[in-house]
Amino acid sequence: MKLDPSAGIVVEVRWLVAIALAGCGRFGFEAPAEDALASDTNGADVMAGPCDPPRKLCDGFEGSSLHARWLSPGTGITLDSTRAHRGTSSLHAHSDALAVGVDGYVAISESTVLPQQDATVHVRAWVQFDQMPLNNMGMIAAVQNNAGQTEVGVFLISTALTVYSQFEERSRETPAPPALSTWLCLQWTIVRSQTNGSLTLAGDAGAAALSSVQTEGNAGLSDFEIGISFAGDSVTVPQPAMDVWIDDLVVSTAPITCAD
Repeated sequence: MKLDPSAGIVVEVRWLVAIALAGCGRFGFEAPAEDALASDTNGADVMAGPCDPPRKLCDGFEGSSLHARWLSPGTGITLDSTRAHRGTSSLHAHSDALAVGVDGYVAISESTVLPQQDATVHVRAWVQFDQMPLNNMGMIAAVQNNAGQTEVGVFLISTALTVYSQFEERSRETPAPPALSTWLCLQWTIVRSQTNGSLTLAGDAGAAALSSVQTEGNAGLSDFEIGISFAGDSVTVPQPAMDVWIDDLVVSTAPITCAD
């Protein structure tokens, strides 16, 4: 993803995007089921099991290995027992320093939830950043797995978080950058439509909303991804190493509060 440098910091910006996840060499983990964050009331991570409807995917990233649902690049993804929002560990995505023009994809993905064609998808994740990127960094995405792998997503840029639709090259930013070195609740909602959808971001890092926008195409959204993604043609200056921690992830067809 590449931000038009002439646009400056504005309420809506236009991006040129080239995402090539098909070539990023992701491999599936063959691991036993780990934990899922059930709809308990004490806020603790619990053992693996199905999410209570209307939740479709829940993960507190406990245990010694990723849940078998996830595809992973194999490097740069770990379960970190030194940081956790709840429980004893979190997902840690680490991207090495990148030279100009070099891709950096360190994200996990799964392809069972979005093909269910729910009209509205709610994502809640607790995240932590220690630094801001110098280039546009994809963090959460819903991808249409066509030849160009068109996506909608949440991006971290040098000055803010953004919601973004690649279908129309439109985005909206939060009013300020997120706080660093503390856990933040992000609530991202996708209303799926080929003509009149929306993308909204709420929670601890500020709000952003993009309405009356295309959020999927004929092929439909299929892959859910979370982690770190740098598209090489958007890496216009040397990118230092980046780290993102993610915990207590829920994907649902009903809104999810930060307290859930």
